[in-house]
Amino acid sequence: VTFIMITGFMVFNLIIAIVCDAVSALEHKEDLRPDVRGIFSGESSDADVQPEKEQIPPSGDDDDAIIYGLERRAETLSKSQDDTQKLLDLLVDQINLLQRSSVTVMNDS
Repeated sequence: VTFIMITGFMVFNLIIAIVCDAVSALEHKEDLRPDVRGIFSGESSDADVQPEKEQIPPSGDDDDAIIYGLERRAETLSKSQDDTQKLLDLLVDQINLLQRSSVTVMNDS
């Protein structure tokens, strides 16, 4: 009987926690939306992502500003992709080295 009471209390608290989490998520729903204007204007929410060289964005037409922002974003993404590829190549080399050394150790035993 005690086990059933304790288990029931735990399940009840779990249900309350789920409801509270859902209410909290609904209250902060606006915070989860991406900043589309920031993406198109070239502004970045990440502090560490900066283009290699700063250029002055075109003034005047909004379309030019959007294109400029997209070009800067594409350059940043391309650099990030290159860095990721280099890291993956390094990791593959390390895995191959470990596999060769483990095969050598197994053959020696």
